[in-house]
This record gives sequence, C-alpha cells and structure tokens, in this order.
Amino acid sequence: MKHSCLSSRTLGKVAFSILSLAVLSVALTAQTTTEVQIMVAGPWDYVEDPTDSGRVVVVVPAALYHNSAQIFSGGDAPHYLGKTSVEQGIYRLDICDQAHTNCDFPQKPTKPCTKCDPYRLKAQVQASDVKAFLNNTGRYAISMPKPHDYTSYDLSQAIISTQPITDPYPQPETRASDYTTWMVLRYQVTGNPVARLTGTADDGTITYMNFITFVSAGGPPAISIVQAPLDKGNDPWCDSYSAESFHHSRMNWKLNLYALFPQLTDVNGTVQDRDNFDYTCSQTLTDQDTAYLKARSDYRETLNELDRVSNFLAGSKKISKKDVLASLDNAGKSVGALFRRPSDRDELRKLKNDLNYFHEFIEDKKGESTLSAENQSKLAKIFMQLSMMMAGATDCRKAQMSINGVIP
Repeated sequence: MKHSCLSSRTLGKVAFSILSLAVLSVALTAQTTTEVQIMVAGPWDYVEDPTDSGRVVVVVPAALYHNSAQIFSGGDAPHYLGKTSVEQGIYRLDICDQAHTNCDFPQKPTKPCTKCDPYRLKAQVQASDVKAFLNNTGRYAISMPKPHDYTSYDLSQAIISTQPITDPYPQPETRASDYTTWMVLRYQVTGNPVARLTGTADDGTITYMNFITFVSAGGPPAISIVQAPLDKGNDPWCDSYSAESFHHSRMNWKLNLYALFPQLTDVNGTVQDRDNFDYTCSQTLTDQDTAYLKARSDYRETLNELDRVSNFLAGSKKISKKDVLASLDNAGKSVGALFRRPSDRDELRKLKNDLNYFHEFIEDKKGESTLSAENQSKLAKIFMQLSMMMAGATDCRKAQMSINGVIP
C-alpha cells in the first residue's frame, strides 16, 4: 500500500507537470511575435494623423481616371479586380486580437526606413493645410497605427523637381530617381490578429464596421490597400495617369513641384522605357491636358459615334441625319482635343479632314444608301487610327510621398 501510495503521488506530480507545461506552452504560443503586413499600392501619400501622433494616414484623391480605393485580404495587390471598394471618406483601420475584443495596438518606435524610397517632401506642409485636405471631400483617407517598419515592394522612375524640367541635351539626364509606388507597412504582433475598418462615407450612405483577415500567400499574412487607374487609355508617351495623380498631390498639399515620367514601352503600361523622357510633356496639369485625358478616356464612345455614321450610311432608318451629324461633331471634338503632341498632329489633322468629309457628304445625302467601298475604307481607316492612338497604359507610377517626415 505504501508503494501504491507513493506511486499515486508520483503520478499526480507527473500529471501536474504535464498540465503546467501545457499551460506554459499555450501562454508562450499566445505571446509568440509574428509579422503582419499592410500593402499600400498606388499613388498614396503619407501624413501623420493630426488627431493621434501614433498613427499615420494614407490618403489619395478621388481622381477622374482612377478607381475607388479598395481594401481586401491578402498581399497580392495587383489582383484588385472584383475586390471590396470603399466610398470617399475618412476611415480608421485598427489591428485587433483574434477575438475582436482588443484593438489597442502596442506602440513601438518606427525604424528609420532604409529599404524604402518615397518622395520625401522637403518643404513643410502647414498643419492647417493637412487638416483642410483630410477634412475636405473628394479623397480617400485611412488612418492606421504607425508600423514598426516600412519597405518598398515596387519602384518606378521619375524626375521630380522644384524647377521646370528642361532637356539637358547634350548632357546626360542625371535627375531621374526611383521612387516607391508600392509600400509594405510591417507590424510585429502576437497571436493571430485581424484588421478592423470603421468609418462613415462622406455622403453618409454607408457606415463600415468590417473585419478583414490577414491572409498569407507564402509570405507574412497581409491585407492590401489599393487605388488603381481605370482602363481608359493612358498616354504612353507622357504617362498621363501618373502625371494626373502627381498634379493632385501637388495641388492638395500646395507644393511647388514639377514631374516627368518616362515613356511606356507596352500598351498595358507595365514597363517604363527608363531614362526616355519627353521634355515636351506637360509638367503640371493644364486645361488642355484635362481635355486630352478626357478625349482618350472617351474613345470608346467616339468609336460608337462612328458606328452610328457607318449604320446611317448603310441605310439604317433608326438614325436621323440630325443625330448622325451630331455624332460626327462629337467625334470631331474628341479628335480635336488630341492635337497636343507635335509628332501626332499631322496624323490627327488627316483624321479631322476625314471626319469633315463625312460631315459634308451626309449633309448632301439625298437618302440613298451611300456606304460605298471608298467610304467603307475611309471609316475603317479612322477606326484603326483611333484605336491605335488610344491604346495606352492601365498602371500608375506616381511616387508615393512622405509628408512632414512621417516616414523616417
């Protein structure tokens, strides 16, 4: 019995030890530090949250040729199609524990950024201007805890200057630099956190209280914040989408800056022709540039206008002479707005002459079918020339900006 009693006490000690180790293991697991990431892709700028010095705001204008801001699980930011978008507004993104009960992210100093290259604004933006931009409408702003570290994931080339950018020929171009266009915000956390998005759209129609899961695709678990351009015909010679985004940052932060972007080598706009700058491109967005961008973005409607002309000449009774002449006028205005680059003007003048030919031809039309082989060939040529002219990029390479030293 004594032996049995001793044996019983020994088993009790072993059981207690195993239980203690299990509790300790759970505690250690709960305290294990892991990394989660927030991918910020697109023409975003960074500024300290005016209401909380422990937070950074990423902000981007609601631009005519860019999509709404999107926030979604996973770190594959380019796969934004069909993902969740938000309305214009100011939002708060917090990192919460797995139970969604504690969203007080432990603050740590942000490391000096040695592997990132935002454009670090040298001039100080007044606090009143920061608040005015953030509190105004027409922007997407997301406040989140300052990360422990920033890292560039993708870079693009540009010349950014406080002076108008002129051709240095015969000297080589030395002012171009690579700047961040996709930043990784890195957080050291414990457990398995989730992100919480809260806030109300500017128009008051939607209030968000969404939990977004950090998802791994081989690397650390991540979420993505993206603003992507529309697929509407960026100008590959001047990279007009990037220029438009830069112009918005310039105006919103009241910056005395100029920018040029390299030409693009493919119609998808994914490849820059490095160091190949066209110094005739506008360095600030003018009314002429805006009209040019609109003409490029509306080119599908311009082709629809020409379809009406073709159908009318083929004898369609559904289109009146008045309507088809209006279609030609609209097409002529769009083509006229494209008379911007000297190298394009001869070709575009020919297009305008062809459109004028059809305008005069239809005005004299007596009602018979007049889609002759010659007219058919002329219309086909216009379609082909416009389609080639409008082909362009669907990416944005505007440098992300650090305002008032928020990225160390």
